[in-house]
Amino acid sequence: MVYFEEDSERHFRAAKAAGMEAHRWFWTMNRNEKELREKHPELFSVNRKGESCADKPPYVGYYRFLCPNQPGTLQYLKSKAEEQVAKDYVDGLHLDYVRFVDVILPVNLWSNYKIDQSRELPEYDFCYCKTCRDKYAAKYGKDPLEMEHPDQSPSWRKFRYDSITNIVRNLSDVAHAKKKNPSLRRYFLRRKLQSGSSGKTG
Repeated sequence: MVYFEEDSERHFRAAKAAGMEAHRWFWTMNRNEKELREKHPELFSVNRKGESCADKPPYVGYYRFLCPNQPGTLQYLKSKAEEQVAKDYVDGLHLDYVRFVDVILPVNLWSNYKIDQSRELPEYDFCYCKTCRDKYAAKYGKDPLEMEHPDQSPSWRKFRYDSITNIVRNLSDVAHAKKKNPSLRRYFLRRKLQSGSSGKTG
């Protein structure tokens, strides 16, 4: 199996001719399209301080993560996925950035950004948009912003995990509907803290 980030039919077909599955590398929650930001800023994730990825991306300029609970987010991502799997030379989708913004970076990156993340900081803790908060409150009876320590709430954490899982399930359905295979980049945020990896976020 081989993954291509660019839509190059020539390279896809060459890989297939060599007997490999050719998947399109698909940025999922991190979407830095200027047109999307300008037309639909409401789709972007909001941190605990009330700052949106649309106009104040954390860490680096291309970190523009969508909110999985905004109805328009799923619609947008499904349309983009459908565009790719409709191509006969694309065997499947390889989903990347299947998550929220890194709430804690690997320790060896803290100095790069002049931050101390020995605890979860509100500017890197997503998503606290009204849609997420209202949806959580409808199920659990409390606005996460009213919690003294929302970063320590198992139910609030699980709610956000489940929101991402819902996106993945829907995109998987898009791929399977076209008899294409979805694949997933494994990204375990907590394990990154112990990985000793270096370089920029991504």
